[in-house]
Amino acid sequence: MIVVFIRKILVFALVLSLCSGCDFIYGILQKEGAQEKKILGDVIPSVYNERVEYAQKLFLVNGFSCGKIDGKLGGKMRETIARFQEAKGLVVTRFLDDKTWAALNMVTATGLVKEAKLDLNVVQQILKESGFYTGTIDGKIGPKTIKAVKDFQKANGLNPDGRIGAKTLTKFNDFLLSR
Repeated sequence: MIVVFIRKILVFALVLSLCSGCDFIYGILQKEGAQEKKILGDVIPSVYNERVEYAQKLFLVNGFSCGKIDGKLGGKMRETIARFQEAKGLVVTRFLDDKTWAALNMVTATGLVKEAKLDLNVVQQILKESGFYTGTIDGKIGPKTIKAVKDFQKANGLNPDGRIGAKTLTKFNDFLLSR
């Protein structure tokens, strides 16, 4: 009986070692962490990572600051991930998992954000198509654009402060999706 049990354990260990080893086991034990590793690559604490920097910029564009954009995955970044997950109605894991990554990139699918930066040409186009902007589409924030943003915000039940924060960004994105 014990010999059969030990044999089963050895077969299981052999199968695990043949199935990409540690990553496979990590995926079973900590699914969200394994998803984060797939998204960000290998992350070493306090060491710059280009994908982490990109994620930090996306969080900022989405209205969630994680402090200095330094490409390092630390406590502030984990707090930002948790705040974002909570605000988006996701399970709070504090990991940049697949569902969080998809929600974070929602504004890139419509072209509103490109290379982790708000595309002001697209913003002006939205404002023009919705009847709030009459200026030329030049990708610059001037008095006409700020007034148009405020008018758009007011018409959509938002605080008309002229800033493009998370709620305004969501309304812009909804506009693009409804076209």
